[in-house]
Amino acid sequence: MSALEKVGAFLVKMVERPADRAVEGLLLSMSPYDIADYLALSAETVSHTLTDLGQSGAIKLMDMRRVRTVDRGALEQACGAGVAA
Repeated sequence: MSALEKVGAFLVKMVERPADRAVEGLLLSMSPYDIADYLALSAETVSHTLTDLGQSGAIKLMDMRRVRTVDRGALEQACGAGVAA
């Protein structure tokens, strides 16, 4: 599974958790460093992937812990097979 698939699947799972929703999007309960450890990726890879998802229009990064899902379909497409896992 690619980094994009891992990060995308992680975000899709987090969007589905109502406890993690912020007023303007998803409130991540983990720092990017913790997400990197959880997904067995480097922090730089997670940061780069979040930036790529932001530039693609799938998400909008509000700050280091808040993400707004702009286009959930694009986010799910980005993570491909990772959503079904």
